[in-house]
Amino acid sequence: MNSALLTTGLDLLKQAATIGGSVLAVFGVIAIGTNLKDHNGPAISGGVFQFIGGILIIAAAQLLLTVA
Repeated sequence: MNSALLTTGLDLLKQAATIGGSVLAVFGVIAIGTNLKDHNGPAISGGVFQFIGGILIIAAAQLLLTVA
């Protein structure tokens, strides 16, 4: 019973982190696109870091179940 509950909880956490990372990555791409048009260097780098952060969150979420 506890193992099933733990597995279900980890699956839910994995899905939530994957969705959150995807949203962060999409907003990063939007920030890159809008600031490339305006030639705004610092905001472009912020968008790139936001995109990379979203990708890292997705990767960590996918690795979560392999560790547990």
